[in-house]
Amino acid sequence: MPQHVGRPGTLRRWLMALAAAALVLGLTACGSPPGGARPGRMQITLLGLNDFHGNLQPPGLSVNAADAGEAPRPVAAGRAAHLAALVAAERAAHPHTAVVAAGDLTGASPLVSSLFLDEPTIEAMNLIGLDFASTGNHEYDQGWHELKRMQDGGCERYTAKTPCQLSHPFKGARFRYLTANTLRRDGSTLLAPTAVKFFEQDGVRIGVGFIGLTLRNTPHMVRASGVQGLRFTDEADAANARIPALRAQGADVIVVLIHEAAKAASRCRTRAARASRATSCPSCGACPAPWTWGFRATPTRPTCATTPTSTRPGRCCSRAPDCTARC
Repeated sequence: MPQHVGRPGTLRRWLMALAAAALVLGLTACGSPPGGARPGRMQITLLGLNDFHGNLQPPGLSVNAADAGEAPRPVAAGRAAHLAALVAAERAAHPHTAVVAAGDLTGASPLVSSLFLDEPTIEAMNLIGLDFASTGNHEYDQGWHELKRMQDGGCERYTAKTPCQLSHPFKGARFRYLTANTLRRDGSTLLAPTAVKFFEQDGVRIGVGFIGLTLRNTPHMVRASGVQGLRFTDEADAANARIPALRAQGADVIVVLIHEAAKAASRCRTRAARASRATSCPSCGACPAPWTWGFRATPTRPTCATTPTSTRPGRCCSRAPDCTARC
């Protein structure tokens, strides 16, 4: 089994509500290459963003942002083109890269995107090369049928606005939305629950598994008609239930994508505490999450890393009532 624990990523924030982070995982191979040579090492980069909200154009604002170890400084809020350039540069420097999002890519968008039912944002993410995304509450603003259209494409009309005004037909997202705890009446997930992306180098093959989660109190944040017929189950239970299948598919490390903070300050809401349980399971290694960013990465071994306060491999953290981690 892999024995090396990755480093927390460098956090950088752009746009009004956009965050992008690079997380480098140093992983050893799960098996030895032919000939009995020592397992090789592979560097895998995860680029995570959230709360894009259709900001295709710069909003004319600046945000305070800081890289690791640096003091915050004003940075001009970017746009889709700036994000695309950043992702392209990171991919050029790190060929083994996955780009993921933790919700609210669409919804609450400026006119340049919302006028066209956020189809331009989906197409922009296709061009950027997004791999996987979980759904936030705003993905359900226009109803779950429209969310399905964002994934699958087509011009069927579910809102007062006319679809396919720019692209006819609208082909939908090339990336995959993941909704492990969003269930339809028949018990099936609304969209794919999980995915695995494989990276290979010099005989080393590493599988990175992704679980997408939606906050179970989403029905309290959107119109009832938008989620009618859906059931949002416990986030932690849904994540834990998917781990055996991901392992069987070859996942060496598991990443949880959830539209909730990965840590809290002094006191926490019940939903934040319950959601954080998903990242304290022995196999969940990294948790890109919005608002409060807390990246940890571990291979699939008995290691818990719930918040950045957990820094020692092989130690499991339990959450105290005030949401601090005890290792």
